[in-house]
Amino acid sequence: MTILSNARFQLLNNAKVATATTGTGTMTLGAAQGGAQTEASAGAVNGNMLAYRIDDAGGAWEIGWGLYASSGRTLTRNLDQSSTSSKLVLSGAAIVSIVARQEEITRPEANPSVPLAASFTPENNGGTSLTDGTGSLLLNLHGANAGLETYEQAAPGATPYDVVARIETCMDTSGLTAGIVLRESGSGKGVLWGWTGDNSNASAGLINQTFTSFTSFSGAYNAPVISHPPNWLRFHNDGTNIYAYLSFNGWDWVLVNQVTISSVFTSAPDKMGLCGYPGTGGNFQYAAVTYFGSGLPS
Repeated sequence: MTILSNARFQLLNNAKVATATTGTGTMTLGAAQGGAQTEASAGAVNGNMLAYRIDDAGGAWEIGWGLYASSGRTLTRNLDQSSTSSKLVLSGAAIVSIVARQEEITRPEANPSVPLAASFTPENNGGTSLTDGTGSLLLNLHGANAGLETYEQAAPGATPYDVVARIETCMDTSGLTAGIVLRESGSGKGVLWGWTGDNSNASAGLINQTFTSFTSFSGAYNAPVISHPPNWLRFHNDGTNIYAYLSFNGWDWVLVNQVTISSVFTSAPDKMGLCGYPGTGGNFQYAAVTYFGSGLPS
């Protein structure tokens, strides 16, 4: 399981270092090279994502991105392209440059796309309201109903498939939740993935939770509170597990948590959609959904 707290892609100026790492795994970054500076001196932030280029013996090269850890100065490797079409088996004398890939320069955030509110069926819906905005769906939760509330569509019949949403939230107290859901209509069991409020610092934290009914929850996974949360949430159902992913741009995804389908569902989820937990105190929660679908954005 890879846990992402407040990661975002970060660009650095003139950062190029040596690495004594061998093999195909996480790199430990070393001394600055060729008139450049280390990534630490260039301002790399712990937990952020950095795009890199590796140059090794014989003209071998690799371009990709990774999660940076300031403790130990390590950088994971996620391959985009290389001279061998796979991760290089590092020699122990490679050079790592922090770069801006084509994605960072020319590719914007993925295109927004949302269905109409009328295409969703509300379940356990009390005081919430899902309406059509201008290029968005607007979900208003005011605490008039206890328990999880969902707006559902039929899930794809065959696996694998993805459920993706871009959601911006505003909530004023802890416990309020907005996100995406996969649910089994026959048993009422499901799994949610979204944001939950934290009234101690007006921020949001991640929550990935299973449920056996609209009011009975278990198996919560909570990440640390995030001051500048990304907006893209994704479930990937491969028929055996359901994986929860997070992204800042709708293109580059980081795995945060996963659950086994047989441990949650009687059979399998047949509904997908949006969800919210408004609580009972009349507290305000608002969510703007600018992408929802059963496939990855284009």
